[in-house]
Amino acid sequence: KMSKRYCIAIFLTSFFTLCVFPSITVLVEPNTQQTKVSGSNKWESEYFTPVTSFIISSVGDSFGRILANIFKVPGKSNLRKQLFLLILAISRAQFIPLFLFCNAAPTKRSLPVVFDNDGLFMLFMALLSIGNGYLGNACMLYGPKIENKSAVQEKIAMLLIAFLVLGQALGSFTSYYIIQLL
Repeated sequence: KMSKRYCIAIFLTSFFTLCVFPSITVLVEPNTQQTKVSGSNKWESEYFTPVTSFIISSVGDSFGRILANIFKVPGKSNLRKQLFLLILAISRAQFIPLFLFCNAAPTKRSLPVVFDNDGLFMLFMALLSIGNGYLGNACMLYGPKIENKSAVQEKIAMLLIAFLVLGQALGSFTSYYIIQLL
């Protein structure tokens, strides 16, 4: 009961991340006509997806984890920290429509492409991954510190890991249905 907000926050963080990454992000294609006409631009034909989906995600996630150690969650009360992280985790739901309205699967989609700029897609990827790293690390840092007894801290940490894995599993499962929205 003591760590329920941290558990929900880490669940939602991993859930919303896995709802769109990598299932939708790998479907995003560059928005230039040059690749579609000649296919000569190596960046667009070979490097766009690995760089924009995987390298930005990995670097952003690591950077977010570092930021969680540098910039502590504001508030002296434990309840404020929990609510702050929970609100940030809930706000990550906005990434689902953001990525759905990027240029994902442009030939097979029924939704309009609202964000047709590759730079916006890269910004969304950076925000998604930095937020994932920051929130995941912050929940793992603060969650066990609710209690002073090491045996209880260990149980809380294991519970947080269970909610992280559950969020990843359900997010991966849900991504199939989110792709169908395209």
